[in-house]
Amino acid sequence: MFKRNSQIFFILSLFFGANSFAEESDHSQFPDIRLAFEILDIMKENVITKENVDWLALHSDVQKIYDSGVKKPFYESVYKIFEKADTGHSFYSSLSNPKFIMHRKKSCKNSVFEFTEPPNGIGYIKISRFSNRHPLKKLEFVEDIRKQIKKHNNDDLKGWVVDLSDNSGGNMWPMLAGIAPLLNDGIHGYFDYPDGKKYSWSTQDGKSFTNGNFSIGFEENLELNNTLPIAVISGGTTSSSGEALLITFKGKSNTRFFGHNSCGMSTANKTFKLSNGALLAVTTSTMMDSKFTSYGNEVKVDIETNSPYVEAVKWIELQSLSNL
Repeated sequence: MFKRNSQIFFILSLFFGANSFAEESDHSQFPDIRLAFEILDIMKENVITKENVDWLALHSDVQKIYDSGVKKPFYESVYKIFEKADTGHSFYSSLSNPKFIMHRKKSCKNSVFEFTEPPNGIGYIKISRFSNRHPLKKLEFVEDIRKQIKKHNNDDLKGWVVDLSDNSGGNMWPMLAGIAPLLNDGIHGYFDYPDGKKYSWSTQDGKSFTNGNFSIGFEENLELNNTLPIAVISGGTTSSSGEALLITFKGKSNTRFFGHNSCGMSTANKTFKLSNGALLAVTTSTMMDSKFTSYGNEVKVDIETNSPYVEAVKWIELQSLSNL
């Protein structure tokens, strides 16, 4: 197995101990300053923007926050670290307070679309956020997508509408495995690292793979006509893994994108387990499509509209007529 697979946020969490900054100074008067410097040190070694940050100055800023006597020095310090790293995707998550810390580069606006169910002859598949780590729950999620596909798959089918408009991310591998029957086997995208290395995501026989290594899927594949037009619906909150699915469909001749541009978090995180048991997600790579087009920000639609379902059906109907 490739060692760098552990770089991908959706697969693996790594364990790290205290960092060098915390060891060099006596911060026992502030119990959680050690944790703040632990986070800083992990970010310094791994974040995609590490070359753009003055880490010595940031170390000093964190110390000043604690020396200032503010009410929530840990929150302020970690927010400052994320702000300076400026990824808009890295975050801290814990079961105890503060439960979540993140610096967003932008506010992702929810797209309010009036849903119009596609007519008979056009398949509709909705893929929402999914973040459950339990193996059985992941397989259930894959099966739910497959059921939607099976429901509409018939000889009279004209095309597909794939709705990602409220997919705010999570675990991309069950999503990719679920939608795999609509895709031709092969590589659909890459995680592009600052050192120039690229690690792929792909499908084969209805299963999802990360850099050639099996992730999730069923033995039994679902055979479909992969030449049918696919209309993909994007919204303002489509982000992270949702954007990975958008990118999966990019560059394919039978796809068109409708709705609003995505949120702009088309990067990937790696998770670290901290000494207090909390998780730190660090942005380590940028997403690329199968033709090596780099993203990292919004994934743009072809047709910007507040009526994406109507426009998607019109496009599919037009493609169907042109193929007669």
